[in-house]
Amino acid sequence: MQELKAGVTDAAVEKHVPVYTIEGSHVHVVFGETKHPMIEEHFIEWITLNTNQGIYRKQLNPG
Repeated sequence: MQELKAGVTDAAVEKHVPVYTIEGSHVHVVFGETKHPMIEEHFIEWITLNTNQGIYRKQLNPG
C-alpha cells in the first residue's frame, strides 16, 4: 500500500475530492464537482465518515 498525498498527482481534483452536505442527522457525500466514473478499472472503493458517535464505512462498487 502506498500513501497518496493530495495535490501531487495528475488526478483530476474535480472528480476525487469528497463534497458533503448535512441535512438534519443525515450526511450526504459525493466525490467532486464532476461525477466520478465508477468503472471496473478505476473506482472509489469506500467512504469512511468519522463522527463523535462513531466511524461509519460505506463500500462502493463499480457500475
